[in-house]
Amino acid sequence: MFKFIVALCLVGVSSAAFGFPGGWKNVESNSAAVTELVNLAVEHHNGEIDGLYYRGVVEVKSAKQQVVRGIKTEVTVVFGETHCAKADAGAKLCEIPANAFKEECVYTFWKEPAAQTASVLSSACVDL
Repeated sequence: MFKFIVALCLVGVSSAAFGFPGGWKNVESNSAAVTELVNLAVEHHNGEIDGLYYRGVVEVKSAKQQVVRGIKTEVTVVFGETHCAKADAGAKLCEIPANAFKEECVYTFWKEPAAQTASVLSSACVDL
């Protein structure tokens, strides 16, 4: 019985330290992998919205990953509207005014082990 309790405690400690297999794990919002996905979200978002003006990143609020035959990543991003048209060549460099229209979006990405880039699985946004 004692060995069973020790084994159970070790499983609990390792699960707390390393996360459950297949479970979600928080990742650094400023990591290179997350930055790449945020850039993909910006392109996707500006391509999907009907607005005239380019929307850039105000803040990356959180990021988490799940490893299951690939990497599923969920990123929560706040976008802000610039005064630059999406068609402008330098729109990506435009500043986001403090009083800009903002929205918070949750993007979910999927990346296969052998794939070079991730794909957008879903996105959902709410106005702030």
